[in-house]
Amino acid sequence: MGIIFSVIRRKANRFNVENRAQLIISKDKPTPAPQYPSTVKQLEMISKVKTDPNRPLPLVRGNMEEQEFGFHEPKTVPRGRCSLRQALQFINDHETDPVKWSCGNIANEYHINQDMLEKILMFYRTFHVYIPESKNSRGQILVKPPVQPTLK
Repeated sequence: MGIIFSVIRRKANRFNVENRAQLIISKDKPTPAPQYPSTVKQLEMISKVKTDPNRPLPLVRGNMEEQEFGFHEPKTVPRGRCSLRQALQFINDHETDPVKWSCGNIANEYHINQDMLEKILMFYRTFHVYIPESKNSRGQILVKPPVQPTLK
């Protein structure tokens, strides 16, 4: 029974194929899809761009200098914020001398919210390298319980 239906369907699909194909081919241009307003705006902006191939080349052709942290650091930092360099500095200061560099002192000097500063000092640490005394002491590293950070 399936063969009969497939034969009938094939004949129905092939009926009047030449006329239908001729209608599609005789069309001048396919109708474009409607454009979204944002796309129209972008196309208008692109059409306004003018390029001059005869403009002078840049004077500095060397590579830019390598940044210390891998990205450009801002020269000024807004009040209530800190740069990565400042954050590393006060985290290191707090680790070396927690009495002198307490949360209150750091918050006053860098103008940072004290609650946020406490969270920064609680969860962020500078990188420490642990070098075992001997090659066999690898299993002894996990014996010590982890130290919970305390804020003063």
